[in-house]
Amino acid sequence: MGTHLELLSIEKVEVYSSTSALCWLHWVFHPKPGSEFAGKDWKFTNIYGYRAASEGAEAGWEFVVRDQEINAFKEATGGSFLS
Repeated sequence: MGTHLELLSIEKVEVYSSTSALCWLHWVFHPKPGSEFAGKDWKFTNIYGYRAASEGAEAGWEFVVRDQEINAFKEATGGSFLS
């Protein structure tokens, strides 16, 4: 299908401790020009868990909740990640 993923905004950041936060990032997915899904962009918000560096651990994303992404993909393409 090809892909161009564009970050539209950081909707919200909730800090839970000096080393952790949840981040809501709003994206738009642009299918590759010429593909069967060209022009059928879809938008979604993913929630990411971020952990700052601490003893023995590097900073980075720990998890992502992708429910909106998967539902937007299914709506735009009529498919699923499993088919």
